[in-house]
Amino acid sequence: MNTKPDYGNWIRQKRVYTFIGIGLVLVLLAIIPVHPIIRLVLLLAGVMFLGLGSYLAYISRQFSERGGGYQRKLWNIVLDHLDWDGEGEAMDIGTGNGPLAIALAKRFPGARVTGIDYWGSDWEYSQNTCEQNAALEGVAERTEFRQGCLSTLDSSTRWSAISSFTKSPTRLTNGTSSRKRCGCCALAEASLFRTCFWTTNCTAR
Repeated sequence: MNTKPDYGNWIRQKRVYTFIGIGLVLVLLAIIPVHPIIRLVLLLAGVMFLGLGSYLAYISRQFSERGGGYQRKLWNIVLDHLDWDGEGEAMDIGTGNGPLAIALAKRFPGARVTGIDYWGSDWEYSQNTCEQNAALEGVAERTEFRQGCLSTLDSSTRWSAISSFTKSPTRLTNGTSSRKRCGCCALAEASLFRTCFWTTNCTAR
């Protein structure tokens, strides 16, 4: 069992390895004695894939704790924008390996936090890893992780706060159900090229 939390990386490692692997294969194929134009095309394609793989590896390093630690910095910004007293139920949508949900529970001792996600096979996250991370961080009793989405949760629950780190946060505020069920929302939109943060005050009725 891991002795340190594993919060993963926004850059999927298997994609990094795939790009680098394809690049190496294409470069090796360029050595084969065929028509010079074919060899040139293979070489250029190989260099392009190696460049993409190297770039993704660099970004992954910057996101990780061993590099720039940018993931943790962005998580802290999201929490700093959460206008909430820390009492009641909080929800983290698209929780991944649970970093925001766990950070919420650690920052607010009076909160109970639920993290939800699909945990699709394309991502390197899982519900089991979330639960292990929560145990390692000492907040397992105040955190819960469920598979699903906002629409699958109990509609009778009034969420005091919602945190999200997704590419399409507008889905959380367009529906009346989410507006009625949260007192304040801290939403974040992130991509490789831009990150925006803002808070949205919702009317709880």
